[in-house]
Parts: sequence; C-alpha cells; structure tokens
Amino acid sequence: MVQIPSGLLGSWLGRNSGALVSYAFALTVAGTLTLAFLWGVLRMDNVAELTHLWLDFMARGSLALAGYVGLASLWPRPARTASGVDR
Repeated sequence: MVQIPSGLLGSWLGRNSGALVSYAFALTVAGTLTLAFLWGVLRMDNVAELTHLWLDFMARGSLALAGYVGLASLWPRPARTASGVDR
C-alpha cells in the first residue's frame, strides 16, 4: 500500500536527478504515507506505539525502496523531443 506508490512517485519526482535524490523523494513519500496509514486507518492513538511501528515499517521499507530506485535508475529513459521543432 505504501511502497509501490512511493517508489513510483519518488522515481517520477527525481527523474532528472540521480538515484540518491529519487531515493530521498521516495523515502519522504513512504514516510508520509506510512504515518497516514498507521494513524488514519489503524486508528493508533498511542504516540509511543505509533512511533515504534512507524520506525519499524520505515526501516523495512527503506531497503525495498533502495532496491526499487536502484533498479529503476538502471533502465535508460527514452529521449524526449522538443515540441514544435521540425525534424
């Protein structure tokens, strides 16, 4: 629920940058989505338990996101043509 959207969005936001910037974007999105999921869907009101679960999920998810962003950076992106330019 969190890793796929954050991986795709992180790759899209950091598409003109390096893999490290893409990973930072993906990790930020994943952290926000994880917090929203834990607080909104699971209705966790205990801050200590919420923080513990959030850190656990982020530690596990960060490894998976690193793999995704690393693999996504290996594929060459197709060159874009400028619009309005005659060929």
